[in-house]
Amino acid sequence: MKNIVLLSTAEWDNPFWTNKQHTACSLADLDCRILYIESLGLRRPSIHPRDWHRLIKRFTKAFSLPKKINSNLWVWSPLVIPAPTTWHTKLLNRIVFSVSLYLVMMILGFNDSILWTYNPLTKNYVSIKHFSSTIYHCVDNISAQPGMNARLINAEEKKLCNDVDHVFVTSSTLYRSLKRWTKNITYMPNVVDFKHFSKARSRRPAPNEYIDIPEPRLLFVGAISSYKVDLGMIREIALMMPSWSIVLIGLVGEGDPATNIKEIDDLSNIYLLGPKPYQDLPIYMSHSQVGLLPCLLNKYTESMFPMKFFEYLAAGLPVVSTQLAALNSFKDCFLTGKNSFEFVVHIKSILDGRSTINPDHASSIASKYTYEMRSVAMLRIIDRVLDKSMRR
Repeated sequence: MKNIVLLSTAEWDNPFWTNKQHTACSLADLDCRILYIESLGLRRPSIHPRDWHRLIKRFTKAFSLPKKINSNLWVWSPLVIPAPTTWHTKLLNRIVFSVSLYLVMMILGFNDSILWTYNPLTKNYVSIKHFSSTIYHCVDNISAQPGMNARLINAEEKKLCNDVDHVFVTSSTLYRSLKRWTKNITYMPNVVDFKHFSKARSRRPAPNEYIDIPEPRLLFVGAISSYKVDLGMIREIALMMPSWSIVLIGLVGEGDPATNIKEIDDLSNIYLLGPKPYQDLPIYMSHSQVGLLPCLLNKYTESMFPMKFFEYLAAGLPVVSTQLAALNSFKDCFLTGKNSFEFVVHIKSILDGRSTINPDHASSIASKYTYEMRSVAMLRIIDRVLDKSMRR
């Protein structure tokens, strides 16, 4: 049984789970013992009330022992200063975190552990030499997110890639970027909880909110943040086709509290439903006609493989997306639009039954990219890494 210390960049109870939570659960299901460490705070808190609420919540959790989720999984919220800027606060963080982690690992019996990190600043907090093996799982270009210290993150990420035993990345762009710093790197795209989202293909009663939302319903699920979502395009589509309902499920401003939704908030055919429980998402997808990925094209999204892509496909939803480099290998599974006009043309073809995309074929492709399959493949690579280290 492997002991894995998983250093995340996401809160466990975030309403929209990311790679980190899903991967932790998948590894736990494969009989690994997981210590999931919540975000250490890569971005300096803003004056936005949401950031202050998050700080207070984290502070109250910091004095608790790790929470046991199941027999193989614990969640821990350490006490750290988020995004420290001075040498003494950085040193304080390193001392407090390292000592606390050592004690937690002793209490839980995490001996001979593997470090699996998503945090490019990991070496600022703990010595990675104390672990039997070290993995960096890079799923985003974090330095391109709002409020990040890009220079620091890029410099530390280079050092981390040089020093860990293996790097996993979720997009071809990230692969090209990080392979400059290491030869031990593997590209594995984002995956899907196929069993969960394929439930959308079994017709169930529509959610209550949909009673007053007429078809056709064009659905977007995810963080509604101005650095990722093209809000202007959504507005243009809504104005061009007032008989279409555009449904947005997600938290406004996640990762970017400065997000302003005024340009879409005043249109009667745009419905902002807020975040919904993970277990309910297939129901909303089941009663929608198109899955939307109206992503901005920028330095962040050029490295992004949207998790919702395979989730839409698993649900049987035809997908229309902007031209994301990470999706180039799956061109036969979705339609690409460069602007609002092309989005409207493609959506019309889907609604009229003229689309060249076969949802059954697309769903079958998605079924080959599951968390279990990816976790098994990753563990095989880690086994080879451990085997090499034992031979030294």
